[in-house]
Amino acid sequence: MFTIGAFIKMNIYLLACCKGIAKVLKCNDYRFIVLPISLLMINLAYFEFESMIDYYDVVEVWYWYASFFEVLLPITILITIELKKKSLFHHRS
Repeated sequence: MFTIGAFIKMNIYLLACCKGIAKVLKCNDYRFIVLPISLLMINLAYFEFESMIDYYDVVEVWYWYASFFEVLLPITILITIELKKKSLFHHRS
């Protein structure tokens, strides 16, 4: 179950990454980006950790690092969007 869950999680991350990059590059289709991004992910994983012990050392710090991208950054973006909507609404009135 752990392996299947990790596989699904990585596929969701890959899909989100490719769609985000396609949107930033203003492309209509994200599918041509999937292969280069997945190859970059594989190379990064191969060169980032020499062994499983190195991986577990990073996992101890990962929670603090990931909390910025999973909690603080989305909340900041949401607040910014709401403020822009509110100021745009007041300019039209």
